[in-house]
Order: sequence, then C-alpha cells, then structure tokens
Amino acid sequence: MSEVPVVDIPGDSGKRARHSGVEWSSPLVLHKFPLEAHLTRRLLFIFFALFLVCAMIDAPLPVVAKKKATPPPPPPPDPDCNVTYDGYTRHIAFSNYVWAVKDHGKTQAGPGPNLFSDSTDSVWVDPDGRLHMRIRKSRGRWYAAEVINTCSLGYGTYRFYLNNEVHELDPNIVLGLFTWSDDPAFEHRELDIEVARWGDPANDNGQFVVQPYHLPGHIFRFAWPAGAPQSTHSFVWGNGSASFSSQIGHFDPADPAPVIVGSYDFFDAIPEPGDENPRINLWLTQGNAPTDRREAEVIIDRFEFVPAI
Repeated sequence: MSEVPVVDIPGDSGKRARHSGVEWSSPLVLHKFPLEAHLTRRLLFIFFALFLVCAMIDAPLPVVAKKKATPPPPPPPDPDCNVTYDGYTRHIAFSNYVWAVKDHGKTQAGPGPNLFSDSTDSVWVDPDGRLHMRIRKSRGRWYAAEVINTCSLGYGTYRFYLNNEVHELDPNIVLGLFTWSDDPAFEHRELDIEVARWGDPANDNGQFVVQPYHLPGHIFRFAWPAGAPQSTHSFVWGNGSASFSSQIGHFDPADPAPVIVGSYDFFDAIPEPGDENPRINLWLTQGNAPTDRREAEVIIDRFEFVPAI
C-alpha cells in the first residue's frame, strides 16, 4: 500500500498534516486522487444524471422486477359436501366453500340477459374473507357478476350476511341471494331473496319468492330501509315450507329482539331438494345500464348454512 499523501495546509501554524486521499499545497490545488475515489465519484455522477433524466420525463427509477406470487388454489370442499357443480374456470374460496365464478365472455346470458365476467375486477375476496361483487363498465360494456356454491346443501337454513348499504342500489340493479338448479324440475328449485326495484324507482326494493313468481301467494314484497350498513337475509327450507326473513344488522342468536324488516312463510309448491346450489348475483334488469351510469359494489361478509335436523 502506498504512503498516505501529505497535505500542506497554509496558515499561521506552519505545520504539515496527513490527510488520506489528496495532497494539497498553497494555494489549494488538487494533485492526487486515488482510483477508488475517482470511480466512486463517477458512479455518483451517473446515478445523479439518471435521477435528473427520470425526473424530467416523470418516469420511475429502474428497479429489479419481482415475480408475482401465484395465489393459492381454493381449498377442497368439505368432505360431507355434495358437489354438484363444476362449471366455469375460475373458483374462489369464501365462507369455507368453493364457489365457481360465472363467465360468458362476450355472450349475454340470464338473468337479464347480461354479460357476466369472472374478472378479479368483478369478483374477489378481500384479506378479511369478505366477498366483493361489482357491476362495472369496461370498454363501453356493462358487466354483471355471479358466484355459485359448488355444493348442493338441501333442506336447512341459508343465511347471507351483507356488509354495506343496499337501499341505495340503482333502480336497474338486482342483488340476488338464492338457490338454483339447471334441471328445470320444480321450477329449477329456485328460492329467491332479491333486493331490486326492477327499473322503477317507486317500487319497493325487497322481495321473497318461491318460483314460479306469477302464481298467487308465491311472492312477498317489502320496503328495505335506508341507513342499514349491515343486514342479514335468510330462508329456512324444509319439507313443504320455506320461511324467509330480512333483518337490520347481523344475525345474533342471543339477540332477543332483532329488527326484522320483512318476513314471510310459504307453503305452496315448495320444491324438493335435488342438485340445486346456493348462488349470489349482482345484475342489471333487462341488461340496462344503471340509470346513474355509475358502477356499484356489494360486500357479503359471509354465507352460512345450517342443515335441517
């Protein structure tokens, strides 16, 4: 290693001092600069110049690209679950069940008819396990959303916990909480809870239905109020009966006085269980765009099923 250069520092002391890296004399003139310091200075200059260029063009500084983590596949269904539905490509895990996400590409399908998308912009589960579903517009076209529980559950209590206000849904938007079978027997085994005004702002916005809805005594309508950021909607399906209920707040079996907004018991033409599945959808009446031309989102906190004893 070479000797540390000597620095001449002018002043009254007349002393000489050692200083690593440079040699000075009077007047102060740079005589030597080690190679290491020279390279460091150049690198700093290059980085600073790159920073200035990126700032002028409003571009981010170069970073090392990180590989996106592949999301884990949804867990297998409960061993006791009677899996009857394996349609569609994308699946999600929600409330301890596997759900298929409806997708028909650029082809309209019922209900509506609508365009249904399985995009993660339409349907996703957040880190807290809540299901989000959106009516959204993309490239000039409106898309609806639907998820289908891959299990057929049969007689029991079906309970849907909502985690946002649904009173203000646009008159053209329908939220459906229901069962359905692709087999047409027993009117597709369709039992419905729907929040919808069916295109008319003056309509009541809640209804319970045992299909077919056009028969006397097969539909009950009620007004769902504003100011309910959480709600629970359920039906108890049994042999020869279906009892529906919608309440403000989340269901608590210990609550002695739940705020029930609508309830109704049906006894006519109750379907028998088959290969039906619980489903949730958010769609547009007759495929018409929202009257306010705004996208809409519904958050389902959880789904719960209690089998009949």
